[in-house]
Amino acid sequence: MEKVFCPVFVYLNSAPPESNNSTSILWNNAKQQMFKEVKSWPYNFTQSQDFPSSDQRGSLSCRLLVHDR
Repeated sequence: MEKVFCPVFVYLNSAPPESNNSTSILWNNAKQQMFKEVKSWPYNFTQSQDFPSSDQRGSLSCRLLVHDR
């Protein structure tokens, strides 16, 4: 018996602190990365015989809270 974990992608970007529009830079950078990931979906890991079908899998949802000064 094998266990296959699906890929988990967390994208954490950063901008120079001296940047005046760092929020805009971060947002645009994250959107570019999202478009790259959407183009590469579906990932081929789902073709594995060891990967359970959708009715055999559980689900997970969460929230990531970052408190930064």
